[in-house]
Amino acid sequence: MRKLSVVTMDKDRIDDVNRVIFKYSDFASQSSSHLIFDVEPISIDDIVEDLTFFNITGESDAIIDAKLKEMVKELNELGTDYSIRNMDTGKFYTTIESVGAIKISLENLKTIPKGTYKQIDQWKNVITEYGYCKGYKPLFRPIEGILIEDLEVKEEIIYLFSTPAENMAKLIDYISEKISEINPELKIESVIYK
Repeated sequence: MRKLSVVTMDKDRIDDVNRVIFKYSDFASQSSSHLIFDVEPISIDDIVEDLTFFNITGESDAIIDAKLKEMVKELNELGTDYSIRNMDTGKFYTTIESVGAIKISLENLKTIPKGTYKQIDQWKNVITEYGYCKGYKPLFRPIEGILIEDLEVKEEIIYLFSTPAENMAKLIDYISEKISEINPELKIESVIYK
């Protein structure tokens, strides 16, 4: 079994992408990359289910690889931007030329100032002139305003997608600058996967 997720960048093509995913997968679950429900009220009409978790199964890795190859071929024929990620290995299959991430560590802070999560989250689902940003909340977030010295605080991650690939450096610089403006004590690390 291969555990995967797909993010569809063009919200008008989500149904088309999911039709292909559902054809090849044995299990699929839709979600939203814009998960900010505990930070601010959000209307059900504003939720875009642009993220789909799915499994591909087969009797061998070769069979799973063949299914994945056929699925990617069909997705590419749609002519829309998407990115598939292997949840176990982190490998990306994508129409987008470059995939990266901004990792934000809050470990340098004694307390997380109120409003910090909301400000970080606003950069997790935007389109910029340099590319797309997507992100998800960690499973656990300490309450803002309390001491976090004895807590294990998960890093926040913003995934970056750009075409052409040359825009990735600009996208990293742009988002890093915006995160630094939230709080200069946030530790920022960038990585390019592809």
